[in-house]
Amino acid sequence: MTRRLSRRGFLGQAVGTVACVQTAIRGLSFAWAGQEALASTAAAVGSSIQEKACLPKTADELEPMLWRVCAPPKGSIYHGVYPGHTIDPLGCPAPDDESGAEDKLTEPDLKSYTSLKHGVGKDVAWVYFSNEWGTDKNFPAETAKWIRRAGSVPFIRLMLRTTSAQEECANKKAKEEIYTLRKINNGCFDEQLRAWGVEARKFGTPLIVEWGTEANGCWFHWNGKWNGAAADKESGPAMFRRAFRRIVRLIRDEADARNITWVFHATSAGDPDYRTAGNEWNRMMNYYPGDEYIDWIGLSVYGAQKPEPGQECPSFCSQMENALQELGDDKNRKPLFILEFGATGGFGDSTTPADKCEFQQCGAAAWADDALGKLLGHRWPEVRGFSWWNESWLDKGDTHKKTTYKVDMRVQCVPKMKEVFQKHLNSSAGLLTRPLYQEMDLQVAPVTKKMKLLIPAYFYPEGAGATLWERLIKVGETEQVVAIANPNSGPGTDVDINYEKYIQRASAYGVTIVGYIATGYGKVPASKIKSQIKKWLDMYPSIRGFFFDEQEWREKNEQGVDMIAHYSKVFADARKELSKKECQSLIISNPGMICSERYLTEAKPDVLCLYESSDKPEPEDGKRFSSFEPTWMKKYPAESFAALVLQVDSQDKMKQYVQLAASKGFGYVFVTNHSARDPGGDYCKSCQNQGTLKSQCEADCNPWNKLPPEDYWKDELESIGASK
Repeated sequence: MTRRLSRRGFLGQAVGTVACVQTAIRGLSFAWAGQEALASTAAAVGSSIQEKACLPKTADELEPMLWRVCAPPKGSIYHGVYPGHTIDPLGCPAPDDESGAEDKLTEPDLKSYTSLKHGVGKDVAWVYFSNEWGTDKNFPAETAKWIRRAGSVPFIRLMLRTTSAQEECANKKAKEEIYTLRKINNGCFDEQLRAWGVEARKFGTPLIVEWGTEANGCWFHWNGKWNGAAADKESGPAMFRRAFRRIVRLIRDEADARNITWVFHATSAGDPDYRTAGNEWNRMMNYYPGDEYIDWIGLSVYGAQKPEPGQECPSFCSQMENALQELGDDKNRKPLFILEFGATGGFGDSTTPADKCEFQQCGAAAWADDALGKLLGHRWPEVRGFSWWNESWLDKGDTHKKTTYKVDMRVQCVPKMKEVFQKHLNSSAGLLTRPLYQEMDLQVAPVTKKMKLLIPAYFYPEGAGATLWERLIKVGETEQVVAIANPNSGPGTDVDINYEKYIQRASAYGVTIVGYIATGYGKVPASKIKSQIKKWLDMYPSIRGFFFDEQEWREKNEQGVDMIAHYSKVFADARKELSKKECQSLIISNPGMICSERYLTEAKPDVLCLYESSDKPEPEDGKRFSSFEPTWMKKYPAESFAALVLQVDSQDKMKQYVQLAASKGFGYVFVTNHSARDPGGDYCKSCQNQGTLKSQCEADCNPWNKLPPEDYWKDELESIGASK
């Protein structure tokens, strides 16, 4: 919830739709007219979408991991609630007593809201509550269990934050320092999120989960304001999208919690206002993670939130119309829900007619009367459900900073609110007070880890080189690109502002950047390499690891020095320094050929690049990648190995080589049509004979100072599954 003035309209758009067919409606709380509407809607969607039926089920009938909650067909609408928590659920809080924490709901709190005597007199399809990681990172099993026993679906707000105190939008820096987007994206909480997902799977029956509540509101630290949007207008929302995708992958895919319906939740009162010049980045849809990760879309729509003079009281209708206008054609949209709406008593009433959608009644009951009348009158048939934010809290007023106002939205306590709810809920056609469920498809293919591109990005990020960096950034959100930055055969002596800009920008968009360090086949002292490591991290703090080039392949060099011990120290130094900045790091070592197995088992890089060579026959061994036979590789995971293949002329052959790399056990690959570097060869001599500077000719001979042509590149991305 915003807990602030709702003073701005919301615009956005969304894509994708899910429709469920209603075939059994006995025992549900809606009128006969609503049943007829459901039947006709079901017939319409059932003819075009192959879905299993959405059925009413009791908690006892929900076999573990066999059902998911359905979005009801248009023409019907779920009734849900955040019931709020107080010491005395049947009473009203005293002026100095605010509701309890959002993660401390009890069954009496729900019964107080649903009771005929004290509340709305209707059951609910879902119960909304928060899982506050600042208090407890575990899956909230006990709360979820009593909600299931009550016949509702647990709807969990996954709140990765230290405290429930919200951000002050006027500040320059977010208060949150632990659960930041950067740390989420860098894997700091992967273990905890997987564990959360395992417990969600064990819970067995359907759940609804959201993360990143009201993403376009600066009162939450995951908003773009706190994540670089001022410097790079798109990076903040991009970091949010990455974090959302990561969380879903960890919980749904890796922990196999397929019983979860995932929700993207925005606010109709976005702040900063995206319509203001320079704030375009804060459009709601800029945060949308993609259809693959989202089942439902939700909105928050609030009236007055502080009972003080001068409070704006935007009508529910005007905010909805703004939102739906920007959402666009609902044929291609995921199911839409009003996840939070509410109002407290304000001062002053508007006399503008309600039917013009400009009604501004600041009395809370009158505001709710208008909102419920339009929702349950199906003014917006695409809305599939709503939940009232039934809470009270203490808040300092905007007008009188020394005055603490009691904000109360509880149906049980606000004058005339109970009567308004009961009137509308009792007369509504199509109201669903219990959830519908759909049988899950148990033939889900197991999740397989996709290949990644390991790209030596040695092109300077300016002019044509900047265009190549933009190519990397464009595909970075798939998290399947690792790029090796190399300003000057290492970090160089001073920060390069172009490299600084693009390393930071690419990192924000999901490209894993590692810094280049040459080891001279074991001849560069470990102390000098350590200084290079520190310099990299000081000058370019966004890098996530290192690419150690020119690794010795033998266990001992010609002088008999133990190379395993040498590289063990080098890699350990790198991890120690990276651990001061990053939760997860990536150490890649490049012998460019099969080396001793002990480099992997004892020196312990994350990745060994065991092939770096031209596809053309070479004088020293005459081998191509197709005849490359790994020896001990098959004993270890594919993500432990990389291959860089040069001079593969045709795109068809490139595709074959990507598949071949996977079959040989490589998790990282890069195939290019550019020639192997040969500064003294025929190409460079011919280049110089044409009058080009020797240095430029030698640069052109470097296969890593460019990317393959656009068509080649697109086919390669598609081959590893990284294209959008």
